[in-house]
Amino acid sequence: MEEWIRVTTENQFFYYLNAGEVVGFRLGNSEAYVVRLENGAYRLVINRPLLPSLEYIAESEDQVRQFFRDMERQACFWVHPGAALKEYRAPLWKRAFGRLAGLFARVR
Repeated sequence: MEEWIRVTTENQFFYYLNAGEVVGFRLGNSEAYVVRLENGAYRLVINRPLLPSLEYIAESEDQVRQFFRDMERQACFWVHPGAALKEYRAPLWKRAFGRLAGLFARVR
């Protein structure tokens, strides 16, 4: 069974992204993932507990390179070879609860 591999350098980070792997990391109490898309852009997905996920698309490698430099001291990046991101539509009750939780979070 494949094990998790820690990504410690910028070269490793782009090696795995360019090889089609998903690079994951913790961002506060959320999980985040970076993956390279077929068109050469990069996709960052942040899965927040009880709130809707956020998705960012970076068109250039320079944006992602700067992101890695900014985050490398705050987060540990990991790769699990062969992992893939899967999308699914959350049930209506989860989406409604997420929106309510988001509204209450803004009010604080």
